[in-house]
Amino acid sequence: MSQEAWAGWLAEAPRAVLPSAIVLLGLVASNIAHSRGLPHYRSRKVGHLLAGVAIVLSPVLFTSAFWPLVLSGGFTLLLLATHHWEVFHGVDRRGRMSAPLFPLAVFIGFGALWWFDPWVAIVPGLMLAFADAFTGIVRWRFERREVKGWSGTLACFVVCLAITIPLVPSFWVALATSVLGTAAERFCGDAPGSIIPLDDNIAMPLTATLTLLGGLYGSRLL
Repeated sequence: MSQEAWAGWLAEAPRAVLPSAIVLLGLVASNIAHSRGLPHYRSRKVGHLLAGVAIVLSPVLFTSAFWPLVLSGGFTLLLLATHHWEVFHGVDRRGRMSAPLFPLAVFIGFGALWWFDPWVAIVPGLMLAFADAFTGIVRWRFERREVKGWSGTLACFVVCLAITIPLVPSFWVALATSVLGTAAERFCGDAPGSIIPLDDNIAMPLTATLTLLGGLYGSRLL
């Protein structure tokens, strides 16, 4: 590892405080909302939204994937370590690994896509943070319960398009990522209406990551 790389990472270390603080604020705010009676499937969306803000800041604050990977990996370990005691009960629930899967999915997106474009690398995490959050909000508004309804799926697709079209250089790859990511959110999970028993916190961003990798890398080869 070159001394220049280490020097650059050390110089950017203070910048890691801001996204860390935003994510921690989201975890605490989710706890407060849950303690005041907000159902878990809604309180965890508070954490989703604030995590999305931290993800957006990554390409602005950092010149390499080092700190984004360190932070997302660190929060994965933190949520795994506290999972049994439900320390962050606003986003976490014993026996359900959705909470640690969130930063893990962000970690995978950073690791797989930052080399192509940092702004593309944040797409899977933003789809999970914002599209999945608005999906839950819309479903609660129309369904009043945790269910995989089509109203939320439509909201998910619209938000995914709003994320992918500005950030992904190919319209068709952006469209495919939105369609397949929305399908993963709709059909994966354990809520009524889902089909595949794979947590959508990993299914949706992983599907988006693979679609982006295939579409964008494939287009470079053509």
